Amino acid sequence: MSRKKLPPEQRSRLDRQEQNSHNAANYPSADQETATESQSRLAGIIDSAIDAIITINAQHRILVFNRAAEKMFLCSAAEAIGQPLDRFLPERFRPSHSSHIQGFSQTGVSSRAMAGARSVFGQRTNGEEFPIEASISQVETGGQKLFTVIMRDVTERERAEERFRQLIETLKEQTKILDLAPVLIQDLNARIVFWNTGAEQMYGWKAEEVLEKTSLSVFKTEFPRPVEEIKARLFARGHWEGELVHTRRDGEQIVVASHWVLHRDENNNPKAILQINNDITERRRAEQEVRRLNEELEQRVADRTAELQAANKELEAFSYSVSHDLRAPLRHINGFSQALLEDCNDLLDETGKEYLREVRSATQEMAQLIDDVLQLARVSRSELHREVVDLSDLAEKIIAKLKARDSTRQAKVVLEEGLTGAGDKRLLGIVLENLLGNAWKFTSKRTITKITLRGNLQDGEHVYSIEDNGAGFDMAFADKLFGTFQRLHRADEFEGTGIGLATVQRIIHRHGGRVWAEGSPEGAKFYFSLPTRKDVRHE
Repeated sequence: MSRKKLPPEQRSRLDRQEQNSHNAANYPSADQETATESQSRLAGIIDSAIDAIITINAQHRILVFNRAAEKMFLCSAAEAIGQPLDRFLPERFRPSHSSHIQGFSQTGVSSRAMAGARSVFGQRTNGEEFPIEASISQVETGGQKLFTVIMRDVTERERAEERFRQLIETLKEQTKILDLAPVLIQDLNARIVFWNTGAEQMYGWKAEEVLEKTSLSVFKTEFPRPVEEIKARLFARGHWEGELVHTRRDGEQIVVASHWVLHRDENNNPKAILQINNDITERRRAEQEVRRLNEELEQRVADRTAELQAANKELEAFSYSVSHDLRAPLRHINGFSQALLEDCNDLLDETGKEYLREVRSATQEMAQLIDDVLQLARVSRSELHREVVDLSDLAEKIIAKLKARDSTRQAKVVLEEGLTGAGDKRLLGIVLENLLGNAWKFTSKRTITKITLRGNLQDGEHVYSIEDNGAGFDMAFADKLFGTFQRLHRADEFEGTGIGLATVQRIIHRHGGRVWAEGSPEGAKFYFSLPTRKDVRHE
């Protein structure tokens, strides 16, 4: 032990001894050398100890502070020597600590553990608290009492103990949970040797009622295949899984998903069979009900399909009748009206001629209405042939035809290039014909016709817009736009049958898209959308 770490009394005594020796002779005696070696050896032992060793005097001042104590409290011995011991204790423990050492001193007991079963805590110089295990001993030397405290940091041990306690609690909880799973063990003769709580709850028998009985007699098991075959597979593979029918104590039959595991002894000989069974009766009933409903649904679909096919045939027959039987009288009315105008022109006054012209106009309007109704019927039942359609190209051809019919019109038409859409080319052509045709029609009274076709991708679908500067409409009546025979303008203002937009809506809906419009006195903007299709065939 270094001179600085010795108690003051010992240092004084040593100084006197050295002075006397120096006065008597220049060389120490053999006894002095032995004492010095013993002190050095003791100091080395204390410093090499793995536990913190601190010696204090009766005034609780530190006299010895070994290296382990330095590491534990993050304080050097030079700083600790002479300091009160409670400097290294949390403040709340300092009063009890002083009384504890005082009481220990009065008992005369040479050594004992500190605090008994209570937790003891130390405090490092950085303020960190930690649990310690400590023992204290006392000796008398030179007429005064010295107390030596040996301490060990038990932080990791307490953490390990806490983890172990948590593990034990977890295992207990898992054991409870596992005990709820229906488990039984039977020997190779099918005698039940283990029956847990889960099995009691599922089957209704207590363990004492089934132990030593064969599982076949208890459950009246119905196997999916011969039991010898199941056992052969179990012994070959070590396990077997399948569905069995068991009978409960109350006589109810249940379907169980059974898992068998073969247990072998230390010599690898088959010893017992572990069974884990789960009641899947309700699941099987639900699956059977789903199958029944699916079969019923399939039959309904077949019946509905047959009805639709019959209705389509009737609609086709009706369309044929409309197309031929109704057109014939109209042709006669139109033809004879024209003949009257030509052959009896001199016999008719202007009023009569005007009446005939009105008749011819009405027949022509009726013929157009028939065409529109037939087209609406056809787009509703015709089969869709999906492909990638060049909408810009279709729009250019439609605008070219419109301009050819009215070459005097001043028109500024902007068609975005490269617009494509996934759908039926013929039906999408009808959509553009109606929308562009309406835009051309309702801009006829403008000095300059302005029509724009654009498209973009929004929320996973392609959205297209056709905007014009025509007559527009009041948004209060927007819900009537796409109805059959609905018109927002008088016939003497703009011609039409009121079926075009209904046809547009029906076609777009069949493609899985949407159609809507915005209007004002300065014009209208119609939108339609088409879903994106990655699997569409390219031309």
